Parts: sequence; structure tokens; C-alpha cells
Amino acid sequence: MILLCACKKNVTEAFFEYDFLDDRVIEQGYTIYHSAYIDQPYILKLSANNWLCAFTKSDNKEGGVGTTIGISFSKDKGKTWSFSQVLEQPSGPSASYAIPYLTSFGRIYVFYGYNEDNITVSNSYSSRSDQVNKLCYKFSDDNGISWSGRQKLEIPVSAIDLNNEWQGRHQMFWSICKPVSANSEMYFAFTKIGNFSTFIGEGWIAKCANINTEPDASKLNWSFFPSSAKGIRTESMGYIQEEHNIVPLNNGNFYCVYRTAKGYPAESYSKDGCKTWDRPVYAKYDNGYLIKNPRACTRVFKCANGKYLLWFHNNSTTWFGYRNPAWISGGIEKNGIIKWSQPEILLYSRDTSSKNSVSYPDLIEDSGDYYISETQKEQARIHKIQKGLIEDLWGQGEKKELIKNGLISHVTNFDSLNNTSFGTGSANWNGFTIELAFNLNSLNNQVILSTKNSSGNYAEVSVTDNGALALNLFRNNSSIYSFTANLNLKENKQNTVTIAMDDKSRIITIMLNGNLYDGGNADAFGWKRVPFNINYDIFNSPFFTTNFAGRMKRVKVYNRYLSTSEQVSNYYSN
Repeated sequence: MILLCACKKNVTEAFFEYDFLDDRVIEQGYTIYHSAYIDQPYILKLSANNWLCAFTKSDNKEGGVGTTIGISFSKDKGKTWSFSQVLEQPSGPSASYAIPYLTSFGRIYVFYGYNEDNITVSNSYSSRSDQVNKLCYKFSDDNGISWSGRQKLEIPVSAIDLNNEWQGRHQMFWSICKPVSANSEMYFAFTKIGNFSTFIGEGWIAKCANINTEPDASKLNWSFFPSSAKGIRTESMGYIQEEHNIVPLNNGNFYCVYRTAKGYPAESYSKDGCKTWDRPVYAKYDNGYLIKNPRACTRVFKCANGKYLLWFHNNSTTWFGYRNPAWISGGIEKNGIIKWSQPEILLYSRDTSSKNSVSYPDLIEDSGDYYISETQKEQARIHKIQKGLIEDLWGQGEKKELIKNGLISHVTNFDSLNNTSFGTGSANWNGFTIELAFNLNSLNNQVILSTKNSSGNYAEVSVTDNGALALNLFRNNSSIYSFTANLNLKENKQNTVTIAMDDKSRIITIMLNGNLYDGGNADAFGWKRVPFNINYDIFNSPFFTTNFAGRMKRVKVYNRYLSTSEQVSNYYSN
């Protein structure tokens, strides 16, 4: 039986209403499926416009009994979905964390964990029936209409298994890695878990050499890596090292990324077909700054053009929260290493409750367009992503042009006293961006830019002690917003600062000398949410530079938010 899913684009949900359309709004995606629990909505493009989605679902809760694998179909690039069937009966052992794969001859495989012995494990904060598993799979030769019986794949017992509660008689693992192809072979990563009380994890790779050519599933040729007794991990990153996922590189090597509980994702490279892996290190942007991510899924995708995308959450909290917004970085491979761009907001909700804390994405390319699926554990959705946003990530740093769209003031002829006034009024504010280039003779507290209207509403950009920079907004002479970034501004050198406020996501960022501020070691966040009571009449009066201890060299004011890539382009255009 096929049930049609109500999948209209949700412009209004819960208590949040949006009076605008934005492809980045989580609630405005198309619903794939909703349930008490739904996870990992991973999609296969079977043909043009014809998609299959495999996901984990339950009418209970995450990790609870009744968990199984659902299959849905879309024939219109994700706008509507039909729920078809489950691969295992909810009344039986839990089946979870499906990862689908399409062979070169059109067979669909779905790999998943199956709790054959109905074992429940508990620790100080959870009790689950989806961790102790057998690695199983089913396949379909008719585009997902009918499926084979359950097949079992034995995972070799390693040291981490021998140290679990059952001394290796049972194994704990799961996978968030959609299988990838390289040299006609298939690979996917999974995470083994040791003792459940500590949740120590490490990464392993499954390889099937002949899955794309062998129709007899009993003759599939499997290997498991690394070839040592220890999986992908390093002791310096603590117990929590999990959700490993991989992509093949253009030079024949492999790249692995995974989450930790240290506030940063880890990465590792293999130069011998996944047999051995470099010691993991924290992932970095091309500018050398560490990429920040909480204990949340970090997914890497390789696109058809040979370039890469990285999904993460751009904060260094160390628990499961703060998954809204989702950020994305673009990767270019150079000498066998992925160079990651500075990030952009990919998806967001103004509702900051856990109901819109999204994770476990998948990437689909169809007819040159990019789509991202995600789940907030009760509703899975699909989003068409702005192509320009992604392409700008890949070109970040190469484009060095002045951004003119939205530029309403560009002043360079400041007098010797700095006290220069210039108009910035706009009839159509859509966020704002202010770029300042200045020299400082002192790092003492001082206002360097200000604007004030006749109602007593004003904004100030100030240098504070120790080289920090603050944006303060006032209404009726009372502070309504303050954002201080510990930028480590320099004396007697030019500092170029860009403050950008995205009116739609209500998120503000700060960039120093072409580098997006990430909070450094002092703050888990480099960005901050802006309250809804900010009115742009603050900026409709002239700006003026003050007589601070230094010299203003340049001011640009935009009546819109500039993306990270646009800010970088602006910086290098000067």
C-alpha cells in the first residue's frame, strides 16, 4: 500500500511565521516524512526526477523499540513523497541507520544495523535498542518496489569489541556514511562503540570490490579496514570520536571526517585505499582557523564536478545541541588535501528550540541543481540550495571585486581630524553590512563610528580594551543589543572589520582582515542572533567618524547582508 505524504511547502509552522520566502528557511523545505522519530533521510537518484529515500523511523523515540527502515519515493525532485513500505517489521528487533547504494547495473542496496538479539543498553543519560547490532542489508532490482530477504554481513571482531560489555560476543556500531564509489568498488565508513558507559568510538571502513558487477549477492567480496587492530581515532581527542564518513579524492586517496566532543571535527587521510589512515587532526579552513562543531553530525560530500562540501554547525559547544543554523563550507582539492573555504549559513530557523535543530543531511545533484535533505528527528525535509551560494564558496578568495549591489556609502576622503559625517539613508533595508578600515594608535576604549537619529536611537562601533570590537545599538538611549568580538585588533597597523547582519536569519557576523570571526578560544560562537525589536531607522541618519586615537581610512555601508564570500571579495578588492 502506498500512502501519499502531505508535503506542501510550510511557510508557517508552530508559533513562527515567515512573511518572506528564503530557500534557507528550514520550515520552508518540502517534507519527506514525519514521525515521532525519523533520522538519516538519505536519497538515491534512480533517474531524472525519480528519487528514493531510505530513513530510520519509529512511532516511539530515538533508540526505542519499534525502530525500522522506511522507504519513500518522489517523482518531482522532492516536492511530494509517497511512503511505500518498511524493510523490517516494527514489532521485531530494531532496524536502524539505513545507508542506501545504487550499483552501476541498477540494483539498490540498503545497509543497516539489526538488533537481532533484542539487547537494550543503558548509561547515565540514555537507554537504547539501536546500538547492539548485526550489519545487514536488503536489495531491490525493481527500483525499490520489492526487496530481497535480509542478508547478514559479519564484521570482524577487533580490540574495541573485546573491551565492550560482552567481550566481543556482540558488537555496537552505526553508520551515517552513505556508500561511495571509487574504481568501481564501494566503500562506506561506520563507527564501532566500545563500553557503552564511556561511548568510546573509532572508525572502520567496509569495502566491497565487486558489488557493481556481481548480481549474486552471496558472492560479494568484502574487506574491512584499517588493517591494524585499531580503528580511525587518536587518544588526544578523547572518548567521543564517532560518525565517521568518507569520500574518495581525485588523486585516488580518501578523506574521512567525523565528530568529537571537543568542539571541533576531526579529519584523516588514507593514501592506500583505506588500509591505513593518517593520525586524525582537527579540521581547518584554508586560512588556518579550526572548524568548529558541537557533538553533531559533520558530513562531507563530493560533488559531480570533483569539488567538495562540508556540513557543520560553526560553534564549539561540546554537547548535542546548537544545530541551528547549519553552515556549509566549500572544498577544493590541492595536492591531495581538501582546502576548506570560510562558511556560509546554509539552513536556519528563527525558532531556536530543539524542534528545528537539524542534522544528518544528504546531498543530491539533479540536472545541475543541488538539494540537501535533513532531519530534526521528527520531520525530514528536502531543500533546493542556491547554486550561487555553493559556487561562490568554491571560488572564495579568487574573486577580488568590489561588491556594488546594495552599496549606499563608500567614503575614503576622511579629514585629518577623523570627524567626518556621511549619509547612509535607505528606503529598503534588508539587513546591513558595514566595512571599516582604520589604524589605531591606542587600544583604549573609544568609539570609532556612530549614527544617531532625532528619536534618540543610535548605533556605535567601539574599540574596547585589549583590542576587542563592539557593536552597540540603543533605543531611547537604552541599550537593546551588544555584540563584542575579541578580535585582537592591532596598534599602528590597518585593521579591516566587516560587520554583517542577515535580516532573514537574524544572525550577525564579524570579519577581521578577510577572516570570519569564530569566537576563538574565548567564545564558542563567532556569530550572534539579533533580537526582532531592532528597527533600521537607527541607520537612516548620517554616520560620522569620531575623534578616536587613530585614523579612519575607509567606510562602506550596505543596505543588505553580504555573504561571507562577498565580504572576502570586498576585502581583497581594496
